[in-house]
Amino acid sequence: MLQVQQIFDDSKQRYGAEKIRVVLAESGIHVGKERVRKIMKELNLVSIRENAKRNYKKRQEYQKENLLNRTFKAVRKNEIWVSDITYFKIKDYDLYLYVILDLFSRRVVGYRVSRKSSTHLVTATLRAAFRDRGSPEGLTFHSDRGGQYISDTFQILSVSCSRNPVLPSPFPIQGGPMTTR
Repeated sequence: MLQVQQIFDDSKQRYGAEKIRVVLAESGIHVGKERVRKIMKELNLVSIRENAKRNYKKRQEYQKENLLNRTFKAVRKNEIWVSDITYFKIKDYDLYLYVILDLFSRRVVGYRVSRKSSTHLVTATLRAAFRDRGSPEGLTFHSDRGGQYISDTFQILSVSCSRNPVLPSPFPIQGGPMTTR
């Protein structure tokens, strides 16, 4: 048990059970990964990933302030757009429908259907809606935290199109303007 603790400390708390098992095997102590895992649990040793802090900072970067705060009302057209992706099956195919809705008029300002839920689907739809609506000034764009919205490509596009780029909600919105009832 002391050797597991020593290897863990020497690795700056980065090694998990498998790496500790390998280090032990290299020093002539042959033990299974599950045994090392149990010892680590008994000693309350939890490894940290080397990139954990970097990943945390990246997630924080995409945590934008939720300006709408579940108040889904606009006083003029092209003030606030909301979006969502849903999918449905036709025969053996999954099809993804991406819709952008103007909160003032409650009308669809852009939509696309694709076989893939991708960043391209989202960016192409937003770019077309923005162009078709005359590049509206002072636009706030609201979405959830889907992977398509936190991609670098979408972030760059939303900054160029919107006063308040991508306002993620802390969780998927239940009963929001894009939810079917």
